[in-house]
Amino acid sequence: MIHRAKFQNFKALRDVEVTFDSRLTVLVGPNGSGKTSVLQGIHSLSQLAVLSGSDPEYPLTTFKEYLSLGITSAELEVEMEGSRSESENYSTTVSWSPNKPISSTLSINTDNTPKHLWQMFPDSERQYFAVLYKYTNEQWSRLGRVEQVPPDDARRFDFTAFIRFSAGQLAAPTLIRSYPPQVAKDGLGLAATLSHIKSKYPERFDAIIDAFRRVIPNVKGVRFDKARVPQSEFYGDILLVDYTGVNGVKASHVSSGTLFALGLLTVALGQDAANVILLDDLDHGLHPKAQMELISVFRNLIEQNSDLQIIATSHSPYILQQLEWNEVRVSELRDDGSVICARLEDHPEVERWREAMTPGEFWSHTGDDWVKKLDRPKPEQPQPAATAP
Repeated sequence: MIHRAKFQNFKALRDVEVTFDSRLTVLVGPNGSGKTSVLQGIHSLSQLAVLSGSDPEYPLTTFKEYLSLGITSAELEVEMEGSRSESENYSTTVSWSPNKPISSTLSINTDNTPKHLWQMFPDSERQYFAVLYKYTNEQWSRLGRVEQVPPDDARRFDFTAFIRFSAGQLAAPTLIRSYPPQVAKDGLGLAATLSHIKSKYPERFDAIIDAFRRVIPNVKGVRFDKARVPQSEFYGDILLVDYTGVNGVKASHVSSGTLFALGLLTVALGQDAANVILLDDLDHGLHPKAQMELISVFRNLIEQNSDLQIIATSHSPYILQQLEWNEVRVSELRDDGSVICARLEDHPEVERWREAMTPGEFWSHTGDDWVKKLDRPKPEQPQPAATAP
């Protein structure tokens, strides 16, 4: 579970700390107020280790592209802390300033004792490498340079799925380019992934469809057909959705909200589901009743999977109707264009209305502007994570 993410000069997040004390958190706020940037930063950090050896330029360099516009001399820093179990904590940091190369630090702590640490830098040819340290006898020992973080350890950091679906990609026929197939960030590969799950894991497929029917009640089932892949001579899987009163509706004729719900549930219930699912625009195209049912489905998933955490963005008070007060974060833009983020519980009137209103009603009534009036939102106290020197 991620407990804390901190951003300095990352896009509009010039000095923002977001803490998470629940395994379901929704960020709300006006367009352009940094909600998606929070998800993007968290996902980028989680990919550093697993991608470290896949590109000579190393994805670390892309962080410089996220430097806040208009900032030319300040440091960029993004950091995240969390835990994978009661005994194992992790932390990831990326930092850069104009007078030093961009670098990152990844660490794992077990039983509050540092265990492993990697530091990543560019060499003279701008090829990135990792220096591995191991903590023994109460001191750090440098084990030497490696071209990438060892795969088994890298996978410990590769735990997020970042979802920004496109209806066209969700509906598109796709070929299997990797095995097992997976739904891409934009939704491409949904039909191939579901077809694979149905073939190899029929009970899991049934669970996805049962949850899908809860969210979209007039759906009877999902089937598959073949169609030519655009700009290709090959054929790939496409979805056919059976509704009450009409069967075999091609995915290209299914509403974007319906496809979005099916894609979310496939990612959340798939055979290789991520531990942390980052959902951009959770209410996308969904009827208010379907939005609320989707939150109910997510709660069931979280109860069944103690490792699952969901962090989402939304503009819908109906989503917030189903949430607890501590599960809502509100972002807003200051007059200088920088982002400020607070818990809904930071509102000065929250105790007065907590028993009389739901979080959705309260947010609809108070809006987002109040966040700018806070001197500085008091961060929650996440579970402590041991950090390496």
